[in-house]
Amino acid sequence: MLASELDHLDAILLSAFSQMRRIPGKKALQKYVYFLKESRLDIDFKFQWDKWGPYSSELATYVDDLVAEELLDSEEERVPFGGSVESKGIQYNFSVTPKAEKLIASVHLSSDETKKIEDIVKFVHDIKPGNLELYASVHYIVNFLTTKGERDRLPGSLTDLMDDYNRGRFDDAEIKRAYDNLKTYHFL
Repeated sequence: MLASELDHLDAILLSAFSQMRRIPGKKALQKYVYFLKESRLDIDFKFQWDKWGPYSSELATYVDDLVAEELLDSEEERVPFGGSVESKGIQYNFSVTPKAEKLIASVHLSSDETKKIEDIVKFVHDIKPGNLELYASVHYIVNFLTTKGERDRLPGSLTDLMDDYNRGRFDDAEIKRAYDNLKTYHFL
């Protein structure tokens, strides 16, 4: 692939992935791109509710393509699964390849796009990548799965709503903290 073949979506996402250095898992990558899209970057993937929060099958295919084109590296890591240290699952960690870094160096993003990416990277680092599922779930539920009446009762009704969609995954204090932080970062 030549730099001239990098389309604008590739330029945005590869630049964003590069700034994160390492994205710990498919779930974190999905939520990271979700927030990039919600920052009003030109990202057309459609997200829908999944048991782990907002998910895009289009994005999953796109990431597989980036790995196949050797623009994104996918490294397996054995991690605890299901709350048990003995039970191990596989997490796929992602990073931009040297080939992609060369392509990124030859593209230009607007200052607005660069700022939005930097703001999301700072946000993710501040909340920790491991909390992306919680934050993306709270954001998605508040913005896309609530009625006006439910929104009028926020944040009080949020723990019940979260339990409806993400049963038992997070405690009340975590949900409230995520909601407050999303407001502080102007996502809600």
